[in-house]
Amino acid sequence: QVTNRDTSVENRVETTTTVYVKVGAAATEPTRTLTLGGALLVSSTAGVANSKVNVYAGSDGKASSNVVNKMLNGVETSTATYQIPAGKLVTISKGAFASSASLTIPVDGVNVTINYVDGTNDTITFIMPDKDFTLNMKDDDKFVNEDGGDIDTQVYVLKSIGGVAGEFTETASGEKKTLAAGGEITIAGAGTFTVTSTGDGTKVITAKSETTVANAKGVGETISVSAANTTLYAASLVKVTGTSAQAAGGGVTVTAGAPAYVATGIDLTVSGFSGSKYLIGETDLKIGDAATNLKVTTGKDVYINGALEITLDGVTATHADGAVTTGQVVKAGETLNLAAAGKAVVDITSNANLKVGADVTGSVTYSTASSYKAFTKVTLNVEEDATLELETYTGMWDTPITQSDTAGGDVMGIVEGATIRVTEANANGGKNPDIKAGTGSDSTKIAFTSSATGVSGLAVFKIGAEAVEFN
Repeated sequence: QVTNRDTSVENRVETTTTVYVKVGAAATEPTRTLTLGGALLVSSTAGVANSKVNVYAGSDGKASSNVVNKMLNGVETSTATYQIPAGKLVTISKGAFASSASLTIPVDGVNVTINYVDGTNDTITFIMPDKDFTLNMKDDDKFVNEDGGDIDTQVYVLKSIGGVAGEFTETASGEKKTLAAGGEITIAGAGTFTVTSTGDGTKVITAKSETTVANAKGVGETISVSAANTTLYAASLVKVTGTSAQAAGGGVTVTAGAPAYVATGIDLTVSGFSGSKYLIGETDLKIGDAATNLKVTTGKDVYINGALEITLDGVTATHADGAVTTGQVVKAGETLNLAAAGKAVVDITSNANLKVGADVTGSVTYSTASSYKAFTKVTLNVEEDATLELETYTGMWDTPITQSDTAGGDVMGIVEGATIRVTEANANGGKNPDIKAGTGSDSTKIAFTSSATGVSGLAVFKIGAEAVEFN
């Protein structure tokens, strides 16, 4: 009972209403009757539940009625029934249903797929129609129809994954069928599929990965479809470079030098390159900041390049695509141009404390992570076989560098503040080593001995910041 009170006036009015509520079971999903029959689907003992197979509607296991022997197609047959919601995926398991391969057979307008596993643990799957449905099976690879004959005419399913859409044309009959994004169609045999949409990818393939890139097709292109169940995947290009580099995941591995189209939505992890750094992008990046995320999800074309870090101290590095700054990475094998205004560029990768080294100014092929530093540019342009030595400790000189017969002299880099000694080879009055006049060098002459008969000329200098040439 519900009492209503009006309190807006002094002499309030009360009314009482009786409400009846019927409490019952919650509404259940409408079901249809699935009848199984035949030796492969139903146990032979009448009066008890079917123990021959397990039946699922979606993920829910379904109980059977007791087995009843009845006439099906003019033959006494063991049968069992199940209540299945229309539209649910039915899975029948725990049986031997196929002899060697999976196949799909239409039964009373329903595509029933026999999934071969090992001939012992096979399954049967189909979508429950919005009507009662009977499946009678006594032998592998076929069902029994209403007149007792075999139902064994196989059809094939053409399925879209990732939003692929297009039109299938059967070769034998010329019949055309439209495949909608995310849908599937039944085909009777081989034909061609014309792509009208690549869905979530940039091309369409018939497996999770395709290493023959020409087999990946775009809008307006055709794919040959054989008489077999075929899945069409939206896919994108994955291209990897760099020794031992790869991108792997979801059962797919793309290796360096073997580009592939990979079905969309697959997570790939990048690994393997010796430098452990990568450039990853939708275009073929040659220079830039190293990728911090080595997880790639397919959908757009992706280029994965093994890359090498570069360290620059007073040196500029340029690539055809732009300038490179210290700490960035360069795709292995790319060409860089190294320069340092008025100075020599020295590779100090193997020795950060290097004092003298070859001048590598100019074009280099970048194949190892390297460090470059600007040194004072020194040109040794004295007679052939004259030598230059670096003072390592007071009065102690390093292994001499010998002058070669190079036009314009030998060019090298020497660290600012170093002390060097230049000695001519000719002890019979040849050239005297000296600072070339007019260079404006700030190197300081510490000692000088002129050459004479039997005495080699030499000069000792403290190297400044400006380029210097010895004549």
